[in-house]
Amino acid sequence: FCIADLTLWLNLKAILSNTGPLGGHYPSFTQFSIKETIQYIRIYILNGLTSSPQVEMKFSSTKEDPIYGNNVVCNVFGPFGVCYQKEFKCFFAFQDSYLHKTSCKSPPYFKIVPLLKHCVKVLKEVVVLGKNLSADEQT
Repeated sequence: FCIADLTLWLNLKAILSNTGPLGGHYPSFTQFSIKETIQYIRIYILNGLTSSPQVEMKFSSTKEDPIYGNNVVCNVFGPFGVCYQKEFKCFFAFQDSYLHKTSCKSPPYFKIVPLLKHCVKVLKEVVVLGKNLSADEQT
């Protein structure tokens, strides 16, 4: 995958959720750029390295929150960073929103079913069990 695809899927999921000025939960939503997507992914990496109870705490300065605040993040994202981060968290996806979902009737391992059937067929031909084969529960 590439960041351009992630940004496309992020914006596509937001559009499919009917966000923006015409409706939805985030009326001030604007589409994310590739640079913004990279910045917000970096926030989650930073939170993984120096964890805080909430990612939103990283957006405050060290004057406001001396323990979890981060001046670099506060300066880069500005006063609306928390709002944009909530939008990013809501719509970020690692899969294309246009992909068709598999039906509930097909098994979840539908991609490997042909391989499993072939293995069963080959194993029946290859494995020859003796006449006196027995299995003991104790051994």
